Amino acid sequence: MWTPDVLLPDVPRLWTPDMRPQPPTAANQTCRRGGLRMCRDYSTAGAPRSCVKELHEMCLVPNEHISDTIGKLGHFPDCEWLVKAWRSHDDPEMRGARQPDTFVDAGANIGACSLEILLRTDARVVAFEPSPVNRFYLTRSLRMAAIRDPSISRRIVVVPFALGAHYQQSQLHLSGGGSAVMPSIAGGGTTRNATNDTAAIEMRSLDDTLAPDLRIRLLKLDVQGYECEVLKGAGRLLRSHRVLALTAEIDRALLGAQGCDADALRALIQQDTWFNVTRRPTMSESTFFAHRCGALFCEKHKAICRMEMNGPGSCPVRPEPSATRTIAPV
Repeated sequence: MWTPDVLLPDVPRLWTPDMRPQPPTAANQTCRRGGLRMCRDYSTAGAPRSCVKELHEMCLVPNEHISDTIGKLGHFPDCEWLVKAWRSHDDPEMRGARQPDTFVDAGANIGACSLEILLRTDARVVAFEPSPVNRFYLTRSLRMAAIRDPSISRRIVVVPFALGAHYQQSQLHLSGGGSAVMPSIAGGGTTRNATNDTAAIEMRSLDDTLAPDLRIRLLKLDVQGYECEVLKGAGRLLRSHRVLALTAEIDRALLGAQGCDADALRALIQQDTWFNVTRRPTMSESTFFAHRCGALFCEKHKAICRMEMNGPGSCPVRPEPSATRTIAPV
């Protein structure tokens, strides 16, 4: 059974892999056979130990980009980078803690990255996915993984609502397959490629969803241009300095449709004054990567601050205010 201490008590309608997939049936949705081909290497920042690649079955979407890439490569490359980001912030002093660090997947889609994190790290995962189209595939893939390894049921929860600046009821416009879900924002925002297919959704903020003492090693934001609104609803979380790293996708057209841009997104990320923000390309767009590498943190964890995915180099030190002089224990 999932341990609920990562979420506030009133968070509703959670799904875990020991339950039946949701929605139970859906018109015109079927599972395409395929999955992740990888080994379950639980290594940290060092070199992964050698192991045999296995097929971890998923419920993939017919004729859809993420699913097509997984079918061809056996994984989705952006998810492998997230595993590297997770490992780069491994803290030897936290190993063996009562509860592992948490990966928050905001915009889990069909679950490619959540599943790879589960298979290749010891993370607990909170996966936000408001689309019933995506959850059809996401929950079936996680259910198959939990049948193969029952411990997965204790490590992930799917939260079926959208994230934003505050609580509201809204509509989700569905387009195409599992990766093209466009939020319709109360107040008049419109998005490209929207269709007439909609679903009523509930929207909450991260501050009103996640437990205040939660230690998040990695927060991933991929919410179709709504990244700024999500960060507006995460001020308490970011100022707590308990988020060690954050990624946020930069799609100028989608951000602009919601009245945001890359500069505003960067400013919202830097509510946590320990964050150093860099920019890196992904398969289809650019991504901000923010990681805690202030002077004291860098002195304690120089290897972490070098960031293995960026290669060797010095830590980009920024001074922290006096309020951030200690790293809060879990």
